[in-house]
Amino acid sequence: MTAHNDILICSIVAVLIFGTAAQAEPIHLACYGKIRFTDFRSGNAVEAPTQEGQSISLIIDTSADTIAVEENSPVKLMGQLNDVWVFSARPDGSTRTLVGTINRTTGEAEINTLYGDALRRFEGTCKAAKPIF
Repeated sequence: MTAHNDILICSIVAVLIFGTAAQAEPIHLACYGKIRFTDFRSGNAVEAPTQEGQSISLIIDTSADTIAVEENSPVKLMGQLNDVWVFSARPDGSTRTLVGTINRTTGEAEINTLYGDALRRFEGTCKAAKPIF
């Protein structure tokens, strides 16, 4: 019985050590899809042609509950609805507001960036990626 208990205790310790370390690592995502721009300066919504084949990058830090979209500072994740993470915030020092969702299972993402009188909308799919350098 002692050998069984020792194995059980070692297994639990390994899960706690390695499981926590794995969860603490930020998740890098490469996202591919389309981008649409809408300009509201004229008082009307003027939509530019959709740009297909576009890519963006995301970094999700689950230990800090943050997401960084491209070059923007990280913003707090607001919460999770089943498999969908939701965020909406203005990065520190930015005039932009980020509003978006990402499905943890399918990778489907919609990320809206509001720039004063303009809106940039990304719709696509994200996959895990490793930084190139």
